[in-house]
Amino acid sequence: MTSILNMNFIASVAERDIDLLVVEELRVNPEFATWLVARTWGPGLFEESVGAWHSVTHGSSGESDIVFVFTTKAGARNAILVENKISAVAQPEQAERYRVRGDLGRVAGDWGNFRTCVIAPGEYLGSDKHPGGYDYEVSYQELMAFFASRSARDSRFEYKSRLVQEAIEQNRRGYTKVVSAPVTAFFDAYFRLATLDHLALGAVQPGSRPAGSTWMYFRPSGYPDDVQLVHQTTSGLAKLFFDGQVDQIEEISEKFKGHLDSSMDLQAAGKSVSISVKVPTVNPAKASFEEGRDAVLAAIRELTKLDNAYRAAFAS
Repeated sequence: MTSILNMNFIASVAERDIDLLVVEELRVNPEFATWLVARTWGPGLFEESVGAWHSVTHGSSGESDIVFVFTTKAGARNAILVENKISAVAQPEQAERYRVRGDLGRVAGDWGNFRTCVIAPGEYLGSDKHPGGYDYEVSYQELMAFFASRSARDSRFEYKSRLVQEAIEQNRRGYTKVVSAPVTAFFDAYFRLATLDHLALGAVQPGSRPAGSTWMYFRPSGYPDDVQLVHQTTSGLAKLFFDGQVDQIEEISEKFKGHLDSSMDLQAAGKSVSISVKVPTVNPAKASFEEGRDAVLAAIRELTKLDNAYRAAFAS
């Protein structure tokens, strides 16, 4: 048996651990807030923190890991929308959707202007897992250096430095997916239902899932590689995606004339084009499949309509 004295002080670091560390510092430590604002907006700008929030959902545009709102010395109210990554591959158009959420906050009057930022290990930022697209990138190494340089005056900074260091080492060792049994069971049942009663939709085998993996993917027969159907369960959307085709949005819109009903919304989604329909939300981490069955069936009905519209629009 290995002595506890020879063990790491923490078994593994999840992205949520770093999220909460950053939110805590932004809320209680003006020195850290000043540093992050200087890193993303420039020095001498920060005046006062308005607040920091974790896991902020912006309707159909998705979720921001961290939102930090502050006032400037000139009296403006600005925001930083932060995506945090340790090792997980980015979701499609993730950076672009952060910008959409920033624009929504500006329209709502929550802030006058915003910047998007990703924080991640330096090795991740330089890898093909990271597609870029954010206004600023802050490495975990920079984060660790901030805490380490202050550790002599407060042991809490030493602890936070070690936590970030462990996340960096975890990235170097390779990503270990923390599987969520409830989410995995939910999507296994979803797949069985979809392949039993709705085979034509081409449900993609979901495999084991972490808690935050809440999209169900479909690739019906005959679809090209850059077109897919997606059910975004927690956002409550059924979507037909044309990946990386935003420069063809006018041609796609023309193709679909007369084939979309009033519930279907065609729009640019970052570098892609999507046609989306609102459906009931369901959170696979909190609801069993039986509890979410009606929401799933409603989504499948809308995905079938989107599939029919696609085939009608692109019929030869």
